[in-house]
Amino acid sequence: MNKYLSKPFPFIEKRNHRLLASIFLSGFILVFLYVFQPFGMSEIEHNKALFISGYSLITLLISLFCFFVLPCVFKNFFDFDKWTLGKFMLYTLVFFLIMTPLNWIYNSTVGKEIIQQKSLFYFLFSTIAVGITPTIFLLLLIEKFLARKNEKFASTITDKINKTDRNNESTNISILSKNKNENIELELNDLLCIKADGNYLMVFYRHEKNVKSKLIRNSIANIEEQLNTYSNIKRCHRSFLVNLENVKKVTGNARNLSLYISNLEFTIPVSRSFPQEHFNAFNT
Repeated sequence: MNKYLSKPFPFIEKRNHRLLASIFLSGFILVFLYVFQPFGMSEIEHNKALFISGYSLITLLISLFCFFVLPCVFKNFFDFDKWTLGKFMLYTLVFFLIMTPLNWIYNSTVGKEIIQQKSLFYFLFSTIAVGITPTIFLLLLIEKFLARKNEKFASTITDKINKTDRNNESTNISILSKNKNENIELELNDLLCIKADGNYLMVFYRHEKNVKSKLIRNSIANIEEQLNTYSNIKRCHRSFLVNLENVKKVTGNARNLSLYISNLEFTIPVSRSFPQEHFNAFNT
């Protein structure tokens, strides 16, 4: 179960997309309630459309609150590089739990004289029953859109990689450790990537056609500063520095891009904040 809930999952990051998602959800509620008129709404004789619009407005306001306010208040929770299916399910539950009492209060005040009154638990059930369909539909739509977008971009970059002449010029570099006896001397082209591991760094490099690794004590920020004069060494993720010269393929899914390096047993994630201009290193 933990593995399933920890599965990477996309989140709507662009502000205009969040606004469109909020409008879509409120519009769906408006159309659904007006067409099907569930929960006794068919018995309303006057101002039915206006009354139903109130639920749509509540949906819009709660959507805007959850999409724009919550990510600003709970920044650690809304770390999009670590967004998972479990976080999305919890986020959706909070969405419905906020909306339910507001719908109930609206029904109990504005609708007191025109519609049959229901309990708070009834409204929890009805809110989830009505809201789950557009939520799932919107989620699948966003996931498909992001997956197609990232896959297309990854394919374009991979094509560029295959057409790019590699730089075979030999340049010696030093990767310095806080413990001087751990310093690493190697050729720039042999450096594959550097991965943060707590207060240490794992340096992966090529040695006689094999991949070797060495643990050193330092921060990834310090090493990034040490190597900032080399244009192909980029920090593509909070935990990774990568030598773009050794990237063989780029893949994409709904959540992010990943870099493949030959003979490396893992893929290297690309943060959403990683500027796409850095991939210009692969231009022919």
